[in-house]
Amino acid sequence: MGIFLWIISTMLLLFLFILCSSVRIGIHFLREGENDRLGIDFQWLFGLVHIRREYPLVDWKGIFTGVAVKEETELGQVGKPLKVKRKSVNASTIISWYQSYRRFLKNFHDVKVIMKTFMNHIRLEKLEWFSRIGTGEAADTGMLTGVIWGIKTMLVGSITRYLKLRTVPRLNVVANFQFSTLTTEFTCIVRFRVGYAMLAGIQLLFNRQKGREKPWQNILSKV
Repeated sequence: MGIFLWIISTMLLLFLFILCSSVRIGIHFLREGENDRLGIDFQWLFGLVHIRREYPLVDWKGIFTGVAVKEETELGQVGKPLKVKRKSVNASTIISWYQSYRRFLKNFHDVKVIMKTFMNHIRLEKLEWFSRIGTGEAADTGMLTGVIWGIKTMLVGSITRYLKLRTVPRLNVVANFQFSTLTTEFTCIVRFRVGYAMLAGIQLLFNRQKGREKPWQNILSKV
């Protein structure tokens, strides 16, 4: 009996530890010249679980053919890709993503409310967005710089409205009046506790609807 209680207590403590543990997600995007690179870094349990994915955009082939993407996955601190695969992202891919999103909203009730509540528990630890632009014409460059500033301010304002700020966002747009150029670097780090993510998942599970009914309503109707 004593061993049984010890096992139960250990499992409960482990479960509470997992609930209170936090997940750290870092996003880094760099466009420099003709090269684009997106990196996503996932860390959990103080770095014991560490997954890094890199997405170099290899070849742009047009709006319908899309862009070829090479995905490199690293696990831990090994430093060598565990898996490298190529895939194409085009207009059909984006439409498919949008249709999946619409089906998700249709199949679950109060998704926006649940996600907004979850996002209020996400801590924004770092947000930096630096750009250097130039068109070769001073007037056009000045106007474009103002437009980019406005877009950045609007997007960052929308993001920070839902997340808990732990840092001051750093934005900058540098105008290059001498020659045509486009360089941008975006870095974002967020952290949230696993317990809040699990709670949001449970809420979505119990708000899955068949027609307009929730699962428990559907069960009661059959009793």
